[in-house]
Amino acid sequence: MPKGITLGALKIVLGDTGLPSMAELIEEIARARRTGRPVAVHCVTREALVLVLVALSQTGAIPGDRIEHAAIVPLELIPSMRDLGLAVVTQPGFLGHRGDQYLTDVEAADIPHLYRHRTLLDAGVPTVASSDAPYGPVNPWQVMHDALNRRGPDGKVIGVDERVTAAQALAGYLCPPSNLTAVHEVASTLLGSDHRRELVRPTMEADLILTESPALEAIELGQKNPVVMTMIEGRVVSHA
Repeated sequence: MPKGITLGALKIVLGDTGLPSMAELIEEIARARRTGRPVAVHCVTREALVLVLVALSQTGAIPGDRIEHAAIVPLELIPSMRDLGLAVVTQPGFLGHRGDQYLTDVEAADIPHLYRHRTLLDAGVPTVASSDAPYGPVNPWQVMHDALNRRGPDGKVIGVDERVTAAQALAGYLCPPSNLTAVHEVASTLLGSDHRRELVRPTMEADLILTESPALEAIELGQKNPVVMTMIEGRVVSHA
């Protein structure tokens, strides 16, 4: 394998329809386990979520197993997700991009379960945001702002209790993909009085950005591109 390339989780796609049998899903998970890999399961319906939770309860979960999207998460399934040690990668940008469409197309009973974020974090399920580009907005600053306000294009809020703080949104982007469980620790560090010293220390690789306003403030204000300088390995590669 080329230098710098690592083997990550095995992607398993559970479609909106035509779900695999329990035996087929268990075999897919077993295939990942034979090479020591966790699984990343694409899951956008409650039926798919129930299926994967039952399968993982039989195969056993390992660190790094995660649910991609978790578009519909009924409250009664959250304890199982927590007990299995799963992480969730959600897409609040979908709400900002087409939330009005969800309010029209999704069954009314499922609206409160859409793209949960705060409830999962509070329950002990590590949850981070991503873009899922090109299907959602690629700009991470937009995605993080959407995680705070959860407003659709028409201005209506979808899941007010699922709003997170700027620190929680940013922490999700700062966590290494191999350790999404660090999201709580990183969020706490961002809120600490000495967070800059904690996040940037001698001997670290100097992969840094400089923003025109503090990052948490930029997220809260919804700034589209607050970055004025980017540094990679100590070398400035772009600046405003």
